[in-house]
Parts: sequence; structure tokens; C-alpha cells
Amino acid sequence: MPERLQTRRPEREKRMSSDEVKLILEKLEKLDAMETKLDAMETRQRHMETGIVNLGTRLETLENTVDERLYDTRPQWEGVQSQISEMREEMRERFNNLDSEVKDTNRRMRVLNDTLLSMQADSLALEDRIEKLEGRETEPQPSGSGKQK
Repeated sequence: MPERLQTRRPEREKRMSSDEVKLILEKLEKLDAMETKLDAMETRQRHMETGIVNLGTRLETLENTVDERLYDTRPQWEGVQSQISEMREEMRERFNNLDSEVKDTNRRMRVLNDTLLSMQADSLALEDRIEKLEGRETEPQPSGSGKQK
């Protein structure tokens, strides 16, 4: 193994040409530029991670605030729902009562109408009888038959 190293050593000791040196320097500059960009990207990534953590904290705070407000308004909402339910029941009862009153009124109107029709029919019958009776009185009576007192 030491022989190999000795054989290669003269190759390494060769002097580089100026073009090779320039090429290496350019590659080193590019490597430095890439390292600078990588550092900048790492910095941006840390800032983004910090922003995401801050956003998560803000979201958690917002969720807690919403939960607290829901807890605060829940009893009020339940009270409103209870009142609405009571009003619906009361309205249902009133509509049922109103419905039965309307049916009762309709029945009474039919009875009244029937009674009125019956009275009109009786009135017409009486008028006919009166006209017949009045017609007999106005007819000439025979001379020999008079009413006796």
C-alpha cells in the first residue's frame, strides 16, 4: 500500500493551471452563493415555523373565545327556545278554541237560517190564508142569506 501512495503522489503534486484555479474559484463562489441562499432559506423556514406556531396559538385562543361565548349565550338561547315553544302551544290552543267557536257559530247560523226560512214560509202561508179570508168578505153575498145576529 505505501507503494501506491508513492506512485500517486507525483500526480497530486502537479501544479494546477490558472484556468483550473479559476474554475475551482468559480465553483467555490457558486458554492458560497448556494450556501448563502441555503442559509437565507433556513432563516425563512424558521420565520415560517414561528408564524405557523403563532397562528396555531391565535386559532386556539379564538376557539376558546367562541366556546366561552357559546357557553355564555347558551342559557339565553335555551330560554328563547322555551318561550317560543310555550307560545306555539298557546297559539295551538287558541286556534283550536277559535276553530271550535267558528264551528259552533256556523251551526247556530244554520239553525237561525233554518228558523228564518221556516218563519218566512209560515208568514207566506198566513198571508195566503189572510188573502183568502179577505177575499171571502169582499165577495158579494146572496141577498137571501144574511148573517144572523
